[in-house]
Amino acid sequence: MASAEILKIGASKEVLESRLKTVLPKIHETFDGQVQVIEESDTDVLDAVMSGELDACFTVRGEEDDAFNRWPLFFEDIMLIYPDSHIPVESQMDLDDVPFLVIPEKSVCKDRMLSWLSDAGQAPIGIEEAGDFLTIIRLVSEGAGFSAVPGSLFAGSPYKTEIQADPMEEPYRTMRIDLVARKGVREDEIRRLLGLFGK
Repeated sequence: MASAEILKIGASKEVLESRLKTVLPKIHETFDGQVQVIEESDTDVLDAVMSGELDACFTVRGEEDDAFNRWPLFFEDIMLIYPDSHIPVESQMDLDDVPFLVIPEKSVCKDRMLSWLSDAGQAPIGIEEAGDFLTIIRLVSEGAGFSAVPGSLFAGSPYKTEIQADPMEEPYRTMRIDLVARKGVREDEIRRLLGLFGK
């Protein structure tokens, strides 16, 4: 079970690197260091809340359950990015000549891009891994391939030159980031956490 002292919160790499990046210092300050932020896949963090290993998580998984509360916090556009030297991407077929750059972890951005390609019977000519989204954006700016990344992360990146960026088509474009916590668990701390997001 989760510790009675340390508030344990989970989030995926794409959530931590995008919307939570600027909020994390405030979270640690608010809880005077008595908080642990654990990076796992989006699937794993929600499962860990359900099992009691985590007190709360930031997730894009949308399924409802009577055992937990859910508070919508952000909407995040997923951006298709590719080298500026590449032809404009008007359909999935226009990406059949460059590899797909991804983070090694499970990723909503990766899953949505693969689903979008699959809709047209397409698959990447190759999939190459990079350690984080900023590295992926830099590699795309150098012409190494294409990717799907959180829009806020791309907007704050220093590597936006030499890149074309388009919001993905619906239903793949938008992901909603929610805070999820089990009902009746650490309610005072969860209210303080929500207060950081104006909730």
